[in-house]
Amino acid sequence: MGPLTRRGWLVIAAALCLYVVSSAFGIREGFVLAVGLALAALLAALYAWLATRPMDLVRTVPGEHREGDPLSVQVELRPTSGVAPPRALVVDDVAQAGERQAPCRRRGGRLVGAYRVGAMPRGRYVLEGARLRVEDPFGLARAEQPLARRDVLLVYPRLTHIARPVALGLGALGGSRRFLVSRVSGADLHGVRDWQPGESLRQVHWKTTARRGRLMVKELEDSPREAAVVVLDASAAGEAGQPPDSSFEQCVRVAGSLAHALVLAGERTALVALGAARQRRVASSPADWPAMLELLASVRPDGTRPLAAALGDGSDFDALRLVIVTADLGPAAAARIAALAGARREAAVVWIDRSGWDGGDSGAGEAATARCLRAGVPVLRVRRGDDLTAALGAPVRAQEAARALA
Repeated sequence: MGPLTRRGWLVIAAALCLYVVSSAFGIREGFVLAVGLALAALLAALYAWLATRPMDLVRTVPGEHREGDPLSVQVELRPTSGVAPPRALVVDDVAQAGERQAPCRRRGGRLVGAYRVGAMPRGRYVLEGARLRVEDPFGLARAEQPLARRDVLLVYPRLTHIARPVALGLGALGGSRRFLVSRVSGADLHGVRDWQPGESLRQVHWKTTARRGRLMVKELEDSPREAAVVVLDASAAGEAGQPPDSSFEQCVRVAGSLAHALVLAGERTALVALGAARQRRVASSPADWPAMLELLASVRPDGTRPLAAALGDGSDFDALRLVIVTADLGPAAAARIAALAGARREAAVVWIDRSGWDGGDSGAGEAATARCLRAGVPVLRVRRGDDLTAALGAPVRAQEAARALA
């Protein structure tokens, strides 16, 4: 049976006292009332026990939720057998928001209810640990049972609409130069040449070999897989402040806004997050955007490697356009970015100046900015409180960096 509540135990105590008094004074009506009170408590416990049955919990969070928006979670309980009670309470554990209660009423054989959660920071939240609570109408007995259900709630960053795709002062990043999105193979056929001893026969161009009568091999030229790559530095070294007002949250908003502008412009774009585990999402059209948005919601500043070392690994940055968003811009990172800005790759940097969050010195970032500018890499400096719509069209100029270093 379901355990009695405090009120239920008081009723039992009242029944016992009434029974003793009735026995002492021979009040027959008191016996009837005492038995009735005790029986009411026992029936309440029996009701709570019978009403608590195995149920399947279904959570629904309608629509997409952005950071700072209140959200509503709808819950539905479907009994696996028997009939659902007329009413019940779902107690849900909502990650950082704590417990929320959803009063549910029977509707069409199911229990339906909802609860609201206040504004939440961007993130990936796991909803689990819910339990079903059933009480009798008089509150004499209560029974609980866990609901085995685990859901993920994504709260997306609040992005900024950029009218011109990535206006960072580069012709390719804000001008009229266009690239063929179809060039995504990774290598293009540049020509053929004579086979050299020791080379693999896999590269033999058999048509030319048959025509010339000697072994000829294909000469390939590397071709970027994507038109653009937006790199989000998710290292712990760049984190300052507390979400949602932190340097890393600003990095996420900037990287997401730039990637979204490129995708809307028809660019095949990759978003690479350099955290503890490197994550990569590619979008060729707005239909592919949700997967990239999921990465933006879940990425955390948990990287342990410096930006310069992370940029030196792999071919994730092989693209015609390269935009790096970081709050940890230093001389080593600037040197690596300058090396990446080759003849066939146009690079730009968005530097989130975290000194506005931690009050630190921004001298290293200013020196790195000057190094990037000397290599022809535009740098956009974003400070705490900047309007991103206006800031993303205002790259740091060489003379500004020179004045800062003077």
